[in-house]
Amino acid sequence: AAGSRTALHYADGYIATNDGSTDFQHNSKTLIADDFISDIDIVIMGRKTYETIVSFGGDWPYPKQVGFIVSSRSDLELVHPSLSI
Repeated sequence: AAGSRTALHYADGYIATNDGSTDFQHNSKTLIADDFISDIDIVIMGRKTYETIVSFGGDWPYPKQVGFIVSSRSDLELVHPSLSI
């Protein structure tokens, strides 16, 4: 619909194995397919998920989406201008 926005929410602790491992997320393409993310306007995630994605290296995978990192740490380094805490 015109004017509608779609958000993607990463819930920290849910994108991991039972023991908390994120080893299966070998790169950001594992998390979200390009054809799906193109329909998303806003990405919301917790600090742990954000840090996992950043640890993959390379460019921020969601440069066209507004990104919100949910964290109590106001000193978190943001890797792209589309991000805020």
